[in-house]
Amino acid sequence: MRTSSTLALDAPVASVVPLVEDLSCYPEWMPMIHGLERSDEGDGTAWNVELRAKVGPFARSKRLRMVRTVRETAPDGTVTVVFERREVPTRAHSSWTMTVRVVPRGAGCTVEMDLAYGG
Repeated sequence: MRTSSTLALDAPVASVVPLVEDLSCYPEWMPMIHGLERSDEGDGTAWNVELRAKVGPFARSKRLRMVRTVRETAPDGTVTVVFERREVPTRAHSSWTMTVRVVPRGAGCTVEMDLAYGG
């Protein structure tokens, strides 16, 4: 399954990137994240995440360990951040990959978010 979303913001890339490269900021603006805690060695790259979604009277939740695997800036100023599911201990799990691109647009930027998951 794959879902994508794009949002145009009247904020510069430098103001938006800190909010998308650190999953600790996501619960403030993404209601799908129900719970979150760091799961790294202090380097700020891994989080245990509880996702929750409601459909009518039903709620479904999923717990994952997500690791930031990419954080790069292109020559045009576009910043790409990728988070991937990496469980500990390592064993077979469905894939989850979230790619976020922050693209300069005049004085503001566009945030493109793509979430692909296998179950």
